[in-house]
Amino acid sequence: MPLILRLMKTALLVLILTSSRSDVGRQAFEQGRYTEAESEFSAAVQQAKSENSEADLPVLLSNLANTQEALGKFSEAEANYSSALELSRKSSVTANSLTGLGSINKALGRYNESEKDFARAVEIYKASPPLEPAKLSVAMSGLASIFRLKGRYAESEETILKAQSILRKAGRAETPEMASLDNNLAQLYIATGKLNRAEPLLRRAVATWRRSLGAEHPMYAAGLNNLAALYFRQKHDRKSEPLYREALAVHQKLLGPDHLYVASDLNNLGTLYAARHRFTEAAGFFNRSLSIREKQPAIAKPERLINLSNLAELYFAQKNYGIAERYYKQMLPLLDRQMEMESPVLAQSLEHYASLLKRQEDYAEAERLLAQAMRIRVRKALCE
Repeated sequence: MPLILRLMKTALLVLILTSSRSDVGRQAFEQGRYTEAESEFSAAVQQAKSENSEADLPVLLSNLANTQEALGKFSEAEANYSSALELSRKSSVTANSLTGLGSINKALGRYNESEKDFARAVEIYKASPPLEPAKLSVAMSGLASIFRLKGRYAESEETILKAQSILRKAGRAETPEMASLDNNLAQLYIATGKLNRAEPLLRRAVATWRRSLGAEHPMYAAGLNNLAALYFRQKHDRKSEPLYREALAVHQKLLGPDHLYVASDLNNLGTLYAARHRFTEAAGFFNRSLSIREKQPAIAKPERLINLSNLAELYFAQKNYGIAERYYKQMLPLLDRQMEMESPVLAQSLEHYASLLKRQEDYAEAERLLAQAMRIRVRKALCE
């Protein structure tokens, strides 16, 4: 067989192998089997690299990064998104990589970088026919979430509503992407104290995820968690617990016991049990959640802060001030202006720690903490 034909046959075989692995990986990802998807995409990337298949590599790297992001492997995902972005010659791959980097930067608290990534992705999708409504809506949803986190609520709502309109015009009103937008809009209404407007959106998002993805999918479980959290805020804790437990069971089964989604589920169950004054069980949930998040300290900084605050408040409520102070002290190094989330629990923690410091006659530090607590409460009041 002539050399050129052998090379063409080998190239065709590589293309078939990488395509097959990529297809299997894509199917596994869509079904929420992220570990399997990562394995398939990783093998496809290595195959493409070994055969110098540069045309396929950016797409495969981007797909691998999507999966690693879903698994909470943010360092690996960021590296692969960046590589895909550098190698990409297609606008769709460039935009997808930017959307992924926006998500990573958001998770790491780098909100300015995240906003730039999402905004660039949106611009590219809009300027690159044919329009891809689903991918555009994901980038717009990410941008809207950053606007919300920055307190730019009007821009956040406007962006979400525009993305929803794009999906409806494309006949994609009953899709996971629309569910994500409903969820995002609900989080905006919760942040601004409009709980009654948030509930129907979350219920619709959960129903859409269940219909489109099934009852054993991480996105459906995340929706259950968010709906349960809303019920808890509305004082309907009997509705909350079964949803929290279902979400925890799904996340543990699909993602393993050390995933950040599992940590979130455990923290929420701890909050529920603390409200019932079942302190021993609450402490167990909080500590399990904290142990997961401490394995990824750079990633889960805001969540660790909330965990520590919850533990401190738990022991403060039991008048166990020595243990409470230990958690307050661990909490403070994590708190900076960007981390001053609109959380009454966090403000309360600062106020309680200040009261302990006053007992110790450390009045200067107590006043500093009270000023921080006041900033959080004022910001929260202005949003309601």
